[in-house]
Amino acid sequence: MAPLRGDEERARQLIGAQRRATLLLLTSALAFFALVLTGEPTGWRGFLIAAAEGSLVGGLADWFAVTALFGRPFGLPIPHTAIVVERKDQFAATFADFVQSSFLGPELIEQALRSRDPVRAFARWLEEPAHAASAEAELASLARTLLDRVEWDAVPEALRERLRRELQQVPFQRLAQGAWESAAAEQRLEPAVDRLLTFANDYVTSQEDTLRRFAREHSPWWLPGGIRDRLVDQLLGDMHGLVTSMAADHAHPLRRDLEDRLLELGRTVLHSPRFEPRTTEVIDDVLDHEAFRQWLAARVDDTHHGLVAALEDPASRLRAMLRARVAELARALEEDDALRAQFEDRLYRAARVVSSRFQSEFGSLAERTIERWDAREAAARLQALMGADLQWVRINGTIVGGLAGLVIHAVAELVRG
Repeated sequence: MAPLRGDEERARQLIGAQRRATLLLLTSALAFFALVLTGEPTGWRGFLIAAAEGSLVGGLADWFAVTALFGRPFGLPIPHTAIVVERKDQFAATFADFVQSSFLGPELIEQALRSRDPVRAFARWLEEPAHAASAEAELASLARTLLDRVEWDAVPEALRERLRRELQQVPFQRLAQGAWESAAAEQRLEPAVDRLLTFANDYVTSQEDTLRRFAREHSPWWLPGGIRDRLVDQLLGDMHGLVTSMAADHAHPLRRDLEDRLLELGRTVLHSPRFEPRTTEVIDDVLDHEAFRQWLAARVDDTHHGLVAALEDPASRLRAMLRARVAELARALEEDDALRAQFEDRLYRAARVVSSRFQSEFGSLAERTIERWDAREAAARLQALMGADLQWVRINGTIVGGLAGLVIHAVAELVRG
């Protein structure tokens, strides 16, 4: 059994009370025997003897009763003595039932909560700066504990698979078809055609030397070099001119033809049965690539360490946010009657559920705890807790016994007289 506060003081009080009660009993016994041995029980001596005899009987009876609660008088195996020791387990069952029915009932728990207005009291408690700081620190500590329980090594893989599942549900082909048709209807492909023509013009310019070399190597042997070079220059100039005019004139027939062919090519690609599988393959290739794996793992690691550092730093933005939320909660619970009513309703319902579900478990816990106690130690502890008051029962019994003896003797004298 765990020690209780004040055990030593109660033990001293018990010893003092026992000494007083025993001294009074011995005084009654000495007075009785002195009176009996020194004279006849007549007159006033008879009244004194009756009072001393009553005190002795009452004191002995109450001493026996008090002693029998916790032990055996004179160590004798008298029936119905050492009651606490012998009936500890029955007491445990009775006490557990008492606690369960008298303290842990759902209605009692709810009534006790309602009488204290717990939500408003909590709001006022939170409004105190020291308490708000304590709540903020506790929230940060709780969040830190939850972070420590996360298996961070498994997070990147879990995120990657979750991202894969989410992307596989996206209808990329339908979205691409809609975007392509919308772009075509709003003529948003014009810039793309312009960039394509610019690229073509730049490409031809960058390949002039290659075209001239090709012409030299594949032109007829009899064609003079000057004529050949002029033909190549003419061809390159015509190509640049054509591309330039197509870029400048949006109504150019060849440009329109190019746009129509691009639209048709886009529709063909986007409506191909291979588009969706290929999209899935691309997604898998990206997500399974080692570079993406390393990047994702690095981001998760940065997030983890960043959260830990922010929770441990009282000056961080995250801790400032926690402080703000605590202050907002306290203010809302104090001022918003509807919100406070919601919290109270949930608190009372939770209390009823917990009480209903664990009422018997709490009672069983009390019973099992008492059953594990050593019977004699439990008797000694109980005697220390209430023994001082029980010694007053002995003192009162001695006094009342004396008064009763005196009254009985007076009645007897009246009857005889």
